[in-house]
Amino acid sequence: MTTKASLGRSIVLPFVFGSAAILLGSSGLAIFAEMRAEAVGRLVVRNPSVVWQMDRAVGTKSGRYAVGRFEMANVGGKPVRVASASSSCGCAAPKVNPGTIEPGAVGFVEVEAIPLLSGEKSATIVLRTDSPLTPEIELHLRMIGARRPPYLMQAGGDLTYLGDFERDEPHTVVVITVEPREQSGLPLLRTDFPGMEFGAPVVKERPHVAPGTIQREYRFPVSFARMPPEGVFTGAAEVVDPWDPGHTEVVHIHGQVLLPFRVEPRRIILNGPRDHQSFRIISRTDVDGRRLGIQADGGSGLVVERVDRGEDRRSFTFTVGHRDDARFVPGVHKLIVRSPNNPENPVVLPVSVREETPR
Repeated sequence: MTTKASLGRSIVLPFVFGSAAILLGSSGLAIFAEMRAEAVGRLVVRNPSVVWQMDRAVGTKSGRYAVGRFEMANVGGKPVRVASASSSCGCAAPKVNPGTIEPGAVGFVEVEAIPLLSGEKSATIVLRTDSPLTPEIELHLRMIGARRPPYLMQAGGDLTYLGDFERDEPHTVVVITVEPREQSGLPLLRTDFPGMEFGAPVVKERPHVAPGTIQREYRFPVSFARMPPEGVFTGAAEVVDPWDPGHTEVVHIHGQVLLPFRVEPRRIILNGPRDHQSFRIISRTDVDGRRLGIQADGGSGLVVERVDRGEDRRSFTFTVGHRDDARFVPGVHKLIVRSPNNPENPVVLPVSVREETPR
């Protein structure tokens, strides 16, 4: 079948249903589309994006959750069933009521969320329906904390020291506040850990959601005035809200100081004033053997001489004996061994000096 189109005339198209053919003009196509829409259900969301100010949330419950609401209407000609509702954030749980929305009726998506004291979160709610026209619907929820500026939003940082402890190893405590643009309050940092110090912060700013406010990020460098004690150590750094001293955030301190070298054997026995024994110092890093500090306790009469240095600059052999011109003093003495890389943590090597054993 051939059709002709000209100005002022409708285009005629054939539609075949079973064995019957129906000819529709351009106006007929619109009527057909409208009839088709009325033959199925279709959901229209009245508020697809919601900004939820938590202190003004409608339906706030006492306790853990607050409830927000989306509304949607079925403008089609058949019922629409909502098969599922999912959320991109575990902080917001959607519930659809009713599960099936009749033509001309209104349904609701109620979102239970954990109230925010400060800051903001976003969640996308996805509805899946049996309507071919609206099989998937996205709802967007933006939650803004109830607390009004200025306030301390959060604090954190990596104060974990594992493996080779270096006193100058860079670590940072990060503090975020929300403040009026013209106002500033420096957070206070304090700690119960001896030797830990906080430097002057680097400050960055960016706009906050509330009009006239900014979000400030303070990055405090952390250092040690002296080495922590040998072994595992723990502590805490506390950040105090400058506008509410009763509000604090805690950053935990964990670490371990491993000795920079070890001495083998762990104990030396000298039999008589003419006996000499060797020992090795094995460093965990390259070190100048000439700068190794080895000191005998006063009055022991012990003398130390270096014998050999390993090829890798990490192993050194020494001998310890009794000076010929010193008075022989039996008993337990000690050698204090210090590394130039970590002089605050010496290794103590016990030396037992005995009377010469008769042969």
